Amino acid sequence: MSPAADAFDAVLLITAALLAFAVGVELLRGGWRERQDRRSLDRLRPAAPAERDEERLARPLGPVERRLRAAAMPVGPLAFWSASAFLAAAAAAGLLALLPIVPFAAVSGGLLTFTLPWSLAGIWARRRAARFESGLSDALGFMVGSLEAGENPLQAFASAAEASTGAVRKELAEVANRLRFGMSIQRALRPVVEGYDSEGVRLFAQSVAAKWQAGGDLVPILQSVARVVRERLAVRLHLRSHLAGARVVAVMIAALPYAVIPVYLWRMPSLIERLVNHPLGPSLLTFAVMLQVVGWLWLGRILRVEL
Repeated sequence: MSPAADAFDAVLLITAALLAFAVGVELLRGGWRERQDRRSLDRLRPAAPAERDEERLARPLGPVERRLRAAAMPVGPLAFWSASAFLAAAAAAGLLALLPIVPFAAVSGGLLTFTLPWSLAGIWARRRAARFESGLSDALGFMVGSLEAGENPLQAFASAAEASTGAVRKELAEVANRLRFGMSIQRALRPVVEGYDSEGVRLFAQSVAAKWQAGGDLVPILQSVARVVRERLAVRLHLRSHLAGARVVAVMIAALPYAVIPVYLWRMPSLIERLVNHPLGPSLLTFAVMLQVVGWLWLGRILRVEL
């Protein structure tokens, strides 16, 4: 075995140990947080120092932790980056074993694999937020109907939860339960904002919290938020319909080289053999695949619809 392969094996073992340590730390921290939350709920009384508790719980999240929560990934930043490093080391070691004469492939593959979980977490977070925002527009209509029927805001949250489905039903029911425990509206809505990183969700939470503290009728503000959320959904669908053709063309262009290779192997195998057997052939092929992956990620970034 070559020294480079030995070095990659050592890196793989080190990252595996770090991953195990990070997962253990995150599990212990998660259990401690759950116990602390339960104790806080048990100690909730009208005379409790709510201001101090609100200040402690108002700690802003970092970008990594915010994306992980929005993607519903129950891990912390330490475990996430440790797992990414482990996957990158494994991919680099596998590429080095398959292509020992092309160390560039191992390095490039490791770097791309290291950034892949971060990109996937962002994609999944945006999809969760879009689905939740779509259901939230209907739930706001239910809340407006409940308030106009004479129910109080707490009952409106519960009624909207019963009439909704999926994640919206779960989150609104949790908000209603938190409000029954005596939590402030900011604390009750904060998990919703952190769990679904969307402008529509933030607008809903901030508007309801401000009106809840100021007092008065919630119906006009909820109707305005519902109208804005529906307009955002309509604009998003309109943009996606216009970009659908560009996405199809991008997929066809990306798949075309791999569709042509079998034809060359069947009709002109000498061209493929000449490329593979050439000393620079594997390096050129690896470099071409890496450029295609980077181009695909770049194109996806350009065609992304964000509102």
